[in-house]
Amino acid sequence: AAKMGSDALPIMKLLLQENDFQIRRTIIAWLSQVHLAPDTALAFHTHFLADPDPKLRVDATRLIAKLGPQASNVVANLEFLLQDPKLVVRKYAAKALTAIQPESSEMERPDLGALEIP
Repeated sequence: AAKMGSDALPIMKLLLQENDFQIRRTIIAWLSQVHLAPDTALAFHTHFLADPDPKLRVDATRLIAKLGPQASNVVANLEFLLQDPKLVVRKYAAKALTAIQPESSEMERPDLGALEIP
């Protein structure tokens, strides 16, 4: 899937509905390697923020962080992930929020140490 370009978007949209985690992992790997318009990329990445697989939630937060302030409309989704049962997801959500809102002061940024609590 890594060699596919944006012409694969319709197929990838259909595959997002699959329950097979390997298919979803393939899609997120593809997303990390293709250049999509920020709004299109964000729509895909946001879909994965609610994925049952924590690895995919982490991958989605990392990809969203790369969009920086262009991803400001998913701040609420990322803030929700600060309560995720998996520590690694909470940490990457906090990092993504910092990347999206670089103007936030240190006082406003999530305390990564506080995220250790289950």
